[in-house]
Amino acid sequence: PEHYDLAVIGSDEVFNCCQACAWGYTPQLFGRIPQADRVISYAASFGHTTYEEIYAQGIGGEIGAMLKTMEALSVRDANSYAIVERLTGITPEVHLDPVLVYGYSEEIESFQLPCEEAYMVVYTYAGRIKSKEEIRRITAFARNKGLKLYSIYSAYPWCDKAIAPATPFEVLAWFKGARYVVTDTFHGTIFSVITHRPFCSLVRENNRQKMSYLLQSLGLESRGGSDIGRILDTPVDYDAVEEILDKERKRARAYLRVNLEKI
Repeated sequence: PEHYDLAVIGSDEVFNCCQACAWGYTPQLFGRIPQADRVISYAASFGHTTYEEIYAQGIGGEIGAMLKTMEALSVRDANSYAIVERLTGITPEVHLDPVLVYGYSEEIESFQLPCEEAYMVVYTYAGRIKSKEEIRRITAFARNKGLKLYSIYSAYPWCDKAIAPATPFEVLAWFKGARYVVTDTFHGTIFSVITHRPFCSLVRENNRQKMSYLLQSLGLESRGGSDIGRILDTPVDYDAVEEILDKERKRARAYLRVNLEKI
């Protein structure tokens, strides 16, 4: 279409303008969409990009000016909140990632377990778990619990099997059936939360800004760390988590509803 009443930018790392990638810095992701009458963001993230990196690249003024043209600004983490505030003088709203907002509760309830074996899920990007100590702790925990180790999408020689689900729903089904989950990704943490799994999130320098805030916002700071066995053996109070999610889901839907009603 040549015309849009409203363009919504987000969520995920749409503002991560200082990452090494094929497409580079894209002004369109910061609101320069002439085909749209109105532009807002929703749960947008700068990822690991920092305020200092933006100015080192000489794009701080331009990004700030573009963000100011948006009718409403929403981010999903503290780092993004601080950058938007410093670049624009505007205080953005902070909202949940859409996967947490929707929750997939009905779909998860209907899933059949993908296998009869007792297993533990490792969910990460290819090659990112390479610390000998992390591998030792993960494999020792699985062995002590009598569990198979299944990695999703990433093949590791120390896992029993690599799973390649065909759809996002199959991914959630594997999470639902897991006795435990170890992950170092933002959405792996979210999948663990919405399926109510005991999990450990490995917080690293390249994911610290978004992962730490995610865990903190859900009252789950204790799930992030390197003491994998202790964390996994500690029960998660999902009743308390669901109370937080219920409140934040209402806030997120109200933000979107108000902006959609202006069309």
